Amino acid sequence: MKVRELAVSGAYEFSPDVHRDERGAFVAHYTDSAFSAAVGHPLRLGQNHHSVSRRGTVRGVHYADVPPARPRW
Repeated sequence: MKVRELAVSGAYEFSPDVHRDERGAFVAHYTDSAFSAAVGHPLRLGQNHHSVSRRGTVRGVHYADVPPARPRW
């Protein structure tokens, strides 16, 4: 995640990393650690993801029996 402070005080631009392969792309639009480090306080949103898949692609279902239940990039 790249973070850039803008000319307006307290405004930031967050540019997420895009993970691409032959199936398509995966993006973590928000991570609490990057947001908190940039602005100095948390936002109560754990993560937000968006994926784009090519036709015919089957993606896996991820889960965990114990938290944290999200992948580590």
